[in-house]
Amino acid sequence: MPYVTSTITGGSRYSVAEEQYFYVAARTLVDRADRLAAAATAWGRAQITVSSQQSRLQWCAAANPSASPLPSPNIAADASGQTLAATAAMSHVSLDLPSLVSVCGRLAADLRRDASQLRSLADKLIRAHGLYADAESANRRVITELVELFARRHPLPALALTGVFAVGGLVYGMVNEGGINVVHALNATTWAQEGLMSGVGSLVTKAPLLGAVGTTDEVNMGAAAIGHVSATIKNLWQGDALTVRQVTPSREVVGSTSSISGALSDLHSLGTARLRGEDDAGLEYGTIAISQYRKDDGTDAWLVTIPGTDGKRDSPFGWEQNVELMSASAEQRKRADSARMVREAMERAGVRPGDHVSLIGHSQGGIVAAAIAADAQDTYVVDHVVTAGSPIANHPIPERTWVTSIEMEDELVAALDGAANPAIPTWLTVRGSLTTSDDESANGVEVATTSDRYEITHWLEYHQAAYEDATRLGNKGVGEHEEHFRHSIDGTYMGTTYWQGRMGGRERPAYE
Repeated sequence: MPYVTSTITGGSRYSVAEEQYFYVAARTLVDRADRLAAAATAWGRAQITVSSQQSRLQWCAAANPSASPLPSPNIAADASGQTLAATAAMSHVSLDLPSLVSVCGRLAADLRRDASQLRSLADKLIRAHGLYADAESANRRVITELVELFARRHPLPALALTGVFAVGGLVYGMVNEGGINVVHALNATTWAQEGLMSGVGSLVTKAPLLGAVGTTDEVNMGAAAIGHVSATIKNLWQGDALTVRQVTPSREVVGSTSSISGALSDLHSLGTARLRGEDDAGLEYGTIAISQYRKDDGTDAWLVTIPGTDGKRDSPFGWEQNVELMSASAEQRKRADSARMVREAMERAGVRPGDHVSLIGHSQGGIVAAAIAADAQDTYVVDHVVTAGSPIANHPIPERTWVTSIEMEDELVAALDGAANPAIPTWLTVRGSLTTSDDESANGVEVATTSDRYEITHWLEYHQAAYEDATRLGNKGVGEHEEHFRHSIDGTYMGTTYWQGRMGGRERPAYE
């Protein structure tokens, strides 16, 4: 049964005094947990000692009256026919060794449970307040830079070493699941994914060996170079004429919401559930939703819900569009079919220049949201962007736009930007880690999945679980981002329209 625990970076920081207070509290909890664990070990040893003593005395009638004494020629009988051993058993008082063994075992188990709960509480306190976030981010940055330099200088050995780790992951999966599961190969390379992607980006752009040190946009520069070629091939294969039309579902899929959790649930209904065939609303691929909220002053606020890549031949949300969206060039990002489709749908839905807009997207949908936030600030007031599993660390989103990013540690897709997200008050990142323990109290939030095998964590259910765990921690930054999102779309819900995009033809209309 998979569970997800979360760590939080970015968002509002606590004061030095507050962080020190939480740090001391966490260390105290860990210290008490260690003491309880030591006591549990002592009681466990006592249980073993008493049990051993009990085994040694099994032959003794005094210690075990139910035992049959062994016959011996040296044991005489008294006048009543009783043996001397039996007489001794009646005249001695023995300890209740079985009860002692049981008590020692119970105390050891109780102390281990209490120690585990204290460690869990300390872990949650540390994660809730990001006590080691700076150190972890610094270590991650160093590893990324070292892997990038190695991949840039020795690409073939880096590829071979990555293959070794991947094979190790496959073997681990075979041992634990009894079959081949390629997702374990991805998990085994998690620690190196950002560095490898940065190395590939610097190889594509032929950046100087040491010129990439200290920079984070190698992947985006590489995407810009590749995008010139990939877009041409895509246009020949798919066409570049975009058609956008309004569609009507058989039931409401995206409704009124006032929270990021609610918006994620709607995003799941619109995207993931539909792709898996779990949705019966009649909506097809390449469909987004635009919700309208009327504020008290008469102005409108909008929430745009954007699913991820569907890979259909005539969909604007194909695979190649990801490359254009990841480009360091704003013009290339604007020309991506999925970005053009969302911009056109927004205009036709009634979103006017100067209106307040929030966007939420999964995977490619999140990259579209980030691209619009970066490139359409002169048209709309983009208040808040929520992404799930989207590599957007290097998108030039202004600080006035709040960004809430949710990523899974081993999903690969979120690491395709080759960098960690900015850790600033207006940009908060929730990173989820997967565990399969059944101890929910110590191991986060259960994932709403029916799979009984280790699967790719890029599915939106994992991001939902990660964000739910983050909200349970009571982090200050998460609370502020929730409040900002709520305020951004605060108003009377006016309804949601749905827009479908299709690609075809050879003429590409200019979009401004």
